[in-house]
Amino acid sequence: MPPVLFIVANNINICYNIKMQKVFFSDITYIPNDIKMKVLCEKRQNYIDEIKDIFRKRQSILVWKLLEYVFYRYFTISDVVFFADKSGKWMSDRTDYYFSLAHSENIVAVVISDCKNIGIDVEKVSEKVFKAARYILRKEITDRNSEEVDGLIKSETAESLTLKWTDKESAFKSGSNNPCFTNCFIYDGDKNKYCLSVASEKKGIELIKIGAEELVSDVHGNT
Repeated sequence: MPPVLFIVANNINICYNIKMQKVFFSDITYIPNDIKMKVLCEKRQNYIDEIKDIFRKRQSILVWKLLEYVFYRYFTISDVVFFADKSGKWMSDRTDYYFSLAHSENIVAVVISDCKNIGIDVEKVSEKVFKAARYILRKEITDRNSEEVDGLIKSETAESLTLKWTDKESAFKSGSNNPCFTNCFIYDGDKNKYCLSVASEKKGIELIKIGAEELVSDVHGNT
């Protein structure tokens, strides 16, 4: 089991003085669903245009605007080129800047790392997670009978299961077959609680909250 770092994050920054591994997230609760914005990557915009559900479209726009914002504001890179590889994973032409994207309900998140194998996942904490409990806990329920499994599930909370879920998903998205570090966070939003996990080849990250109003101001002047 990889080391897991639990941190409760609420409008704060946490830094570990590492070369480069940063998580940027934004609470978009109060951004309208019908927001009219374009992303700079044409292929990504084409994908967004095909999304029919306006809530999902809003998430897809704003998580990508967060990525653009991060490259432009934090790394002063304005000419980055994004593309999808053969597996469909999005990459950039900056080989020292690997990234992964995630969104859930009203949270969008991006991790930037100098490690190629990087993955991020965020999920809202809710009772619905218990429907997937057997899948989430499948390593822990091996060789247990049904009553023992039911007892194990009942001993879990929605929060603990969601943390384990994001742990698994971020590790999967990292694309690494080797053991990796997982950094887990809990964020209390205005209306919901979220769990966020990052899987990487290195330990430690910096966590940075970006105001949603900064994203919709569109630093590239593209509206």
